[in-house]
Amino acid sequence: MARELAVSEEVAAFLTAEALAQLEAVVDDPDNVCCTCGKTIDGPVAETVVFADEGGCLVKLAHSNCMRSAVVPAPGMSTAFRERIAAEEGQSMSTLLGLRRTTPRSLIFLEPELLLSGQGEDPMGAYAEFLGLAHVTGTIESIKPTATTKIAVVRIDGGIGLKMDRATEEIPADDTALAEWLAASDGEAIVLVGRGLGLRREPPTIEEALALRPCWAGVAPVAIKVT
Repeated sequence: MARELAVSEEVAAFLTAEALAQLEAVVDDPDNVCCTCGKTIDGPVAETVVFADEGGCLVKLAHSNCMRSAVVPAPGMSTAFRERIAAEEGQSMSTLLGLRRTTPRSLIFLEPELLLSGQGEDPMGAYAEFLGLAHVTGTIESIKPTATTKIAVVRIDGGIGLKMDRATEEIPADDTALAEWLAASDGEAIVLVGRGLGLRREPPTIEEALALRPCWAGVAPVAIKVT
């Protein structure tokens, strides 16, 4: 049985139709967590909750018995969020490295858990634009993203990072898997962002997300010397 996405009139007026449609597409995701109690949402209804201040908003889901759908004032939230990014702590993020047969072969998948956006703005689309990514459709093997100049793949302790002007997103990887990934990269990698990628599931639902939900991708330079 499909889970219902509860949206109050206040929230419906605050968010774009595209943002709500994307939430509808992932409301059944088994990884969704209640923003109040921190437990997995497994009931028939998920409430849409928007935390907002004058600088932006965060969209979360909640159990109906924990919190009803509403726009909740959160003074200082956007400042704290941006300070975290400026301190190079990055986003709260699910990540995965992959390979495909078509060049560029190396893949980086990102699914942010928290995104700040302005009123009437799709937060995932805004984040993808920030990374220089463009909308893509098709399969993993068929997509042909354009190049992005806003990010570069660099080596960090415990994996790789996506280096931007003011922050670095960390992608953990063990040495063996990373060595294979780097050998296949030939100096570039596809970075793909979307909702419902299922990066913590086995197997992930990346192809399903590409077919049914908005996804964005770009080809980033890999600034790591392969030895």
